[in-house]
Amino acid sequence: MSKKIAWIKSKESQKSLDSVEFDGQKIEVERYMNVEKQRILINTFMQIYFENEERNYISAQYGNIIAVLDLMTNVDIENEFNIELFIASGLWEKIKRNIDNYPQFEMALKDALEYEKNKKDNIAYVVQSFLMQINPLLKKISEFDFSQEGLDNINNIIKNFSKELENTPVGAIMKESVK
Repeated sequence: MSKKIAWIKSKESQKSLDSVEFDGQKIEVERYMNVEKQRILINTFMQIYFENEERNYISAQYGNIIAVLDLMTNVDIENEFNIELFIASGLWEKIKRNIDNYPQFEMALKDALEYEKNKKDNIAYVVQSFLMQINPLLKKISEFDFSQEGLDNINNIIKNFSKELENTPVGAIMKESVK
């Protein structure tokens, strides 16, 4: 005989809705944002934010608002939806307050954004550092003769360069990729 655990709910009852009244209309809002929806929202935000070289936080925020409305409410964003008017009306704040874990989602989004920005900035730093270090090597190689003595000299320069490179961010990444 198996026992039922009281706090496990069926799939239908997990989708708890709350209603927000606004301008005589009833807007249904899911009370809890599950992990899958958070992942979708974070990915959407990142795609918009990193879409081009100019990181556009406002566009990413607007995209996030539209995605939340689409995933978590019955608001129709297809027909002549004006996001500035929607935000100015105060309805967005009411909807956010009715999603119980929205503050936790915002923290997760902020952490993910910082992580991605740092990762992209670090990659740019490493590439720039690598190019600055390899440039003198390329200049020296272009000046060499390719006799046996010249090739031995190039080999020694490359070995010395490799030793110098080991103590840089590029070297650290190269060591990690070899493991």
